[in-house]
Amino acid sequence: MNVALSISSGRVTRISTRVAQSVLLSLFVVIGINSVEAQTTSQTSSKTKIIRRQGTGPEASVERKKARAAKAKPAAPEKPTADAAQTELIIPADARSRDVLPTPATVLSKIEPVQNPLGAKLFEIGLSAQMYQPMGRVELPTLTPYELDGLSAKPMLALELRWLPLDFEMKGAASFGLFGSVGYAQHRVNLTSPTGLAIENTELHSLKTQAGAELGWSPSASSLWGVRGLLGYGQLLVTQSSNSAFASMSGTVRFASVGATFERKFFDRWTAYAGYDYRIPVQNASTQFDIQKSNIVAGILGGFQ
Repeated sequence: MNVALSISSGRVTRISTRVAQSVLLSLFVVIGINSVEAQTTSQTSSKTKIIRRQGTGPEASVERKKARAAKAKPAAPEKPTADAAQTELIIPADARSRDVLPTPATVLSKIEPVQNPLGAKLFEIGLSAQMYQPMGRVELPTLTPYELDGLSAKPMLALELRWLPLDFEMKGAASFGLFGSVGYAQHRVNLTSPTGLAIENTELHSLKTQAGAELGWSPSASSLWGVRGLLGYGQLLVTQSSNSAFASMSGTVRFASVGATFERKFFDRWTAYAGYDYRIPVQNASTQFDIQKSNIVAGILGGFQ
């Protein structure tokens, strides 16, 4: 019995010893781990302190101020570039992309079609006037001869029409077209018979028709001033009418003409002009009538398409 107890007591002692050793080993491991963690924490804290000490100088303060100012200051707008300005100048406003923003270099312009004052309209119609003096000598068997030069000069009003289909450049702005005019003048004539009897209600009617080609020129398409050269052909029909049949007569004079005018455009569609027209008789169907060679002409024209 004593032997058995003695054996049991020895086993218990050995087991207790092993348990104690295990407990001690666990404690040592825990203590070691805590020591390593403490050392790591201490190193991290030291590094943090060193960094903080390094960031407390004047240079760090300046950098921090710059960083705060950069955050508070709004972003500056992009400076205009030559490409952006050129893009705005080339691209029309209605076709310009919304992505292209105006810049200080933007040039705003209003472009309108430039019209040539000499040939801007396809047709021009208007009125002209000249001082008309009948020329010639009337001789009828039943009338006393008389000189038409003795009649007073009167204005001959004419309806003018131009057709200007061609515009081109010729050291300026030029145009080419055709023209036509119809003019009329009336004179009262005092006639007497060879016996001295006065013939009343006698009038002289002059009808001038003229047509030809013209060439216009101005310094530029936008100029308001211009000149025009004309080359034409026409006829003058002179008719004397009276209540007395023996006092009535008529005659025709055909002529060539060359002229030049100075023109000034105004009110966009209107043109005023003044010029000289020289007429040369080429065929005289009646030897009693002649034509006034030198003529000063002035008028006004309105253009339309």
